[in-house]
Amino acid sequence: MRHHAALATRIVSPNHIHPRSERKDFVALVEHAMKAAGAHTRILNDPALEMLWRASRGVVRVASKLLRTSLSIAHERDQSFVDEHVVAAAIDELALTQPTAPEPQPDATAPKPRSQSGTKSR
Repeated sequence: MRHHAALATRIVSPNHIHPRSERKDFVALVEHAMKAAGAHTRILNDPALEMLWRASRGVVRVASKLLRTSLSIAHERDQSFVDEHVVAAAIDELALTQPTAPEPQPDATAPKPRSQSGTKSR
């Protein structure tokens, strides 16, 4: 905010919405938003929610834009739901990176190879 000193003086309460790194929190947020918007039935299937979460990296603003684009595409296709094909089309339209499967995390308890353990061989 130091670059925008004039803007900073006008902000009463600076808030930062952190990305939803937990999938269950992200899904709860999306479901709440859909209910608040008046949805009576579930509109997104599970693979579509997964793609939405991964493509947005849990960033609410990006997820919102991606979801709005997905809803527009579903409407253009005369679909009453959003599936993974619609979300993929929205990702392409917004030029976002297609989500990939999560990479396995290295096991911290696994022994390191000798070359990485910090000991020198003689």
